[in-house]
Amino acid sequence: MKRLIAVFLAINIYGNAFAQTGFSNTPKFIFDVGINNTSINNPAFTGWAAGNYNRNANAGISGLFDITIAGKWDAGFHLSTANPFLVADIEFGKRLTSRHSPIASYINIDYGEFNAMFNDLAPLNYTLTPDQQGKQMQLKSRNSYLGITSRNYVNRLNFFVGRGHNAVFVSGFYAKAGWMPFRKQWEYGYYEDTGSDADGTPTYDFNSVKIDNIPNINNFFFDAGVFIGIGF
Repeated sequence: MKRLIAVFLAINIYGNAFAQTGFSNTPKFIFDVGINNTSINNPAFTGWAAGNYNRNANAGISGLFDITIAGKWDAGFHLSTANPFLVADIEFGKRLTSRHSPIASYINIDYGEFNAMFNDLAPLNYTLTPDQQGKQMQLKSRNSYLGITSRNYVNRLNFFVGRGHNAVFVSGFYAKAGWMPFRKQWEYGYYEDTGSDADGTPTYDFNSVKIDNIPNINNFFFDAGVFIGIGF
């Protein structure tokens, strides 16, 4: 966290000297990284994990990655990995603020997948099958979700870089709320090597069984973070 504060202080110094007026209507491709936290109110599952395994099932601070095209409208891909949760989605939305506003604020609709993954939890009294013995077992819940995101770029901290000022350094913050309306199901299994695809890239399947005696995760989650990146 101290490093992140130092980075933002440095950005502020440069931003004051080279700040641009804000996002134009001409779309820019933006690649950014940052830190985030994913939270979900999970009293039943949290109690189960703590009572049986003395395990804190909440997420810590972790990393995020975004690819976005932003102008008057925006669209992009978001990935955050606040262990033990993984959030991946596509977003589409519209800028709410004017070009010269101190903050370029977008409101986005999301569709994606929320995964809860635990390598150190197992169903109670579960007996491994012969094919599971010796494998790295994982307890997983994979869920599709619908969400809404507020994505914000701090314009006073943006500044142009590179020859011809064709690239812009950006920084900002976001907050995401997600809803998982579909039936949730815990699975217990392991990743199995299934060979490779036509390009020679290794492929894996999650070989698992369904588990019904563990409390499901909640229907709602919240994800928020800060980021820095570069746009072209």
